[in-house]
Amino acid sequence: TRGARERLGLNPDARCIALLPGSRMSEVRLMADAFLGAAEVIARELPASVFVVPCLRPEIAEWLDASVSRYPGLSVVTYAGDARLALTACDGALVKSGTGTLEAMLLGRPMVVSYKLGELTYQLIRRLLHTRFIALPNILAGEELVPELLQHAATPEALAENLLAQLDKARREPEYLARFADLHQQLRKGADKRAADAVAGWLHLRTGK
Repeated sequence: TRGARERLGLNPDARCIALLPGSRMSEVRLMADAFLGAAEVIARELPASVFVVPCLRPEIAEWLDASVSRYPGLSVVTYAGDARLALTACDGALVKSGTGTLEAMLLGRPMVVSYKLGELTYQLIRRLLHTRFIALPNILAGEELVPELLQHAATPEALAENLLAQLDKARREPEYLARFADLHQQLRKGADKRAADAVAGWLHLRTGK
């Protein structure tokens, strides 16, 4: 964690929240404002928090920089690269549903999972889902281990409230994050059909196929 924060130019002792709105421009456009709005709420509750956003493509970095300018009181660091550095550096994360949720789980990071689509696309794809959950940790666990806030439920206030609760829960209940470690061990042993079901469920949501 300390090394990742140094690579990002952060105070090693700062409170750091990762914002992972997606790796594609279409995803970022749908998710970023809700995540940045949530960051604004979190910053009011936890002053001096720093928010880190990975940008896989230059056009995403450019678009995010313009979006961040609408939140002048927010301390946001963007960087060129994938999610691992942000997740390694952070205390908790807002994560678009996808493989980033699995990476956050493997690193033992408290998280809130979200997803937004165009309304018509969402209504169509929702009928194709074959799992109760969309977050890979929840599918693997067979229960809602981490909060899922989808579509209209993914308001900035709800995202912030849930992540603040997850951070508090991780502090008060060490056994909560121990569940992540247990699932990690299952995956290291080859896991079972649930791992395949987890990825299949996510692919249904991502592609509708």
